Amino acid sequence: MKKETRIKLPQHALDFAIKVGNARYAKSREQGVVDGKVATDATFIDQNGAAGEVAFLILLLNYGLMDEAVFLGNLTEIARIAVRSAVAGTDTGDIVLQKGGTIDVKTTEYQSGSLIVLPKKLSNNVDGYVLMKGSVNHGVFVFGGWKDREGVRKVPPSDPRGIGVYSHWLSAPLLNDIDKGEDSGMHPLVLREDIWQM
Repeated sequence: MKKETRIKLPQHALDFAIKVGNARYAKSREQGVVDGKVATDATFIDQNGAAGEVAFLILLLNYGLMDEAVFLGNLTEIARIAVRSAVAGTDTGDIVLQKGGTIDVKTTEYQSGSLIVLPKKLSNNVDGYVLMKGSVNHGVFVFGGWKDREGVRKVPPSDPRGIGVYSHWLSAPLLNDIDKGEDSGMHPLVLREDIWQM
């Protein structure tokens, strides 16, 4: 799967992501987590993050990099609402891969966006990081690339926005394609509305 691979989420998958995002937002506020990012709609960040995870998961299935059972297991895990912390060691990533290993999906609404990982979120429980670009408002997402944990760690933290927050910033040229898989179109399982019930 090459960088810049696009996917339009089916409406029922988009609705699922919005419900998951809303539930995540509510659970986080219930547990005292404060908004770390600024958005016009406070729930947008969580909705968009869930949609990016769903988009990447569907791409893995469409490209034959994941079977149906692993796909459904990941979908169940995305729907499980829990506050996870890399610092506390409870964040084990967003997606479990077919042959093991975990991926943390980072989503930005900006097409020129970078993969940004805070040093405190560089977890030993996560094997790699994926950048998805897109907006839950439009339902179209683009695979921006991926990098393994050690590759992210090698990029020195910086503060390009000048706001005092140092992160590992990886622009598109620093991210990798997934050198496997072939697009077989939208997998029939994704089109079944019953799997998207929460």
